Amino acid sequence: MIKRLLLAIPALLLLTSCGVVTERGIYEGIRANQKAQSPVGAEGATTKQMPEYDQYKKDREGVTNR
Repeated sequence: MIKRLLLAIPALLLLTSCGVVTERGIYEGIRANQKAQSPVGAEGATTKQMPEYDQYKKDREGVTNR
């Protein structure tokens, strides 16, 4: 019985940490990856930077509310 309890507690703690993944975290991760891969100071670089999450969310809500 005690062995099961000792195994169940860490399992529950691991499951609760899975809830940390959010839309903001995913978006910011993609944004950081894009920023890291963009050329620095290259002439004629036309790569468009993604907006901050708050601006992205605001734009997205504006499109869905029309």
